[in-house]
Amino acid sequence: MEWWKRHFGLHPVDMAIHAVVGGFIVAGLADASHNDSVALMTMAGVVAAYAWRRQRAIAALPATGMTSGEVRLDEFHAQAEELHELRGRMIELEERVDFAERLLARQAEMEKLPEAR
Repeated sequence: MEWWKRHFGLHPVDMAIHAVVGGFIVAGLADASHNDSVALMTMAGVVAAYAWRRQRAIAALPATGMTSGEVRLDEFHAQAEELHELRGRMIELEERVDFAERLLARQAEMEKLPEAR
């Protein structure tokens, strides 16, 4: 139903009522005036009324989805956040490597010292 409203503006029942009432008005005026131009003008008025109702109904619908720019901006923010997290992990890994190097250097120094017996 959402697709229908986004394309046609009105609920199918409202469209049917609009068409039937418009048809009765066109037929009544055409019969009363015995003039085809009045019937055509009335039909144009019915179509214009539908176009006006459709435009107002579609404008009143809530916006859905994101534009391509908004999608790209969200992707950019996600990548920036991931980059920030990766920098934090890199700093933590550097600290661990430094700690491991200090332990290995201390162990090498301990092995070089003569044992006291």
